[in-house]
Amino acid sequence: EHDMISLGVRFVTPPIQPPPPTGRCLILVTPDAQRTMNTCPGASHELTPAALDPDLIQSASVTFLEGYLWGPERPRAAMLEAARIAHSANRSVAFTLSESLCIGDRREGVRGMIEAGTADVLFGNEDEVRHLTGCSELSDCIASLSRNVRTVVITRGAQGAIAFEAGQSAEIAAVPVDRIVDTTGAGDQFAAGFLAGRCRGRSLKACLET
Repeated sequence: EHDMISLGVRFVTPPIQPPPPTGRCLILVTPDAQRTMNTCPGASHELTPAALDPDLIQSASVTFLEGYLWGPERPRAAMLEAARIAHSANRSVAFTLSESLCIGDRREGVRGMIEAGTADVLFGNEDEVRHLTGCSELSDCIASLSRNVRTVVITRGAQGAIAFEAGQSAEIAAVPVDRIVDTTGAGDQFAAGFLAGRCRGRSLKACLET
């Protein structure tokens, strides 16, 4: 709570009584800058619809839902309720995939959520959208997702990123750097930049560049 507030983030979620503990994540970064995560979700999996602030959700231009919380029943119910509240106020909902949701028995649940029109903006990387749709060609993945999602944004690592919306597309190249040290959080930072551009009314390509 202290760290969030010190960064200027409004944080009013009430704590729950232990157990469980605050979530923790051990991140291992290899010399090629790739990361893998060993996560104990802790209290985050106890998030319920009762913790939501409807007025706050209705006041936000975009509600951003994190795919890592989709699996457990309680936070999944909270996210679906948050999406319902946002849509009731004609606000947008963005959802970011996590690879664990796109494989195994969770995949059908995520696809059902997308087909129900829950997400207005969908973020994912190439591997995630291929796993989710079952398509090998990226163009087929995009066509499949675009049937139910207005804006599809796909990151492609060293190849940059692409976005599709209402029959229009935009693409940007990756910004070259001398040495990549750590890719932890890269996808979330990218989504934050894109949505910041969207809230400011920027074009699809400008949102990718943000």
